[in-house]
Amino acid sequence: MMIIKIIGYVLIVWGVADFGLSYAGIDLWWSVLGIALEGDFYQYSGMAAVIVGFLLTRVDGSGKDD
Repeated sequence: MMIIKIIGYVLIVWGVADFGLSYAGIDLWWSVLGIALEGDFYQYSGMAAVIVGFLLTRVDGSGKDD
């Protein structure tokens, strides 16, 4: 499960960078991945990445029931 947490942290960093760079007029999705987001997808993509990343970092793969 460690790889899932690493992916989560990467998504958090991506989301924060996407949110910050959008104020500078830089579209991170288009610049890096060549994906053109439009409308609400563009507006909320940074927040969505942070939320999904946070949820992935909270995954507990120990298999123990509390």
